[in-house]
Amino acid sequence: LILTSYPVPAMADGDHGYPKPEQMESRLVVLLCGIPGCGKDVIGRRCASSLNGAALSQDEHNGNAVATQAALESLLAQGLSPIFILRNGVEVGDRLPYVVAARHAGYRVTAV
Repeated sequence: LILTSYPVPAMADGDHGYPKPEQMESRLVVLLCGIPGCGKDVIGRRCASSLNGAALSQDEHNGNAVATQAALESLLAQGLSPIFILRNGVEVGDRLPYVVAARHAGYRVTAV
């Protein structure tokens, strides 16, 4: 497994708009990415279940990215952790909306 931790981008004034690391809680979002059929759903849902977290897949929202994003924001507002996001997209740009939403909610984010 390759874990990727996303750095916090800084703006021109040095402020990044996210909570500072010392302000962040131990809440975690895990982006589990891979090609269709590689086992993301099985692994992510088992991990979420065993850790009393939540799992979210765009597939369960009929591929609708807007509905998936809304579902994530609902889970973030509830303070659930860890949240496993099961994604077919392996490109960084595909993950960015999820990273931004999680960071704004004070979550740490990692991708596998």
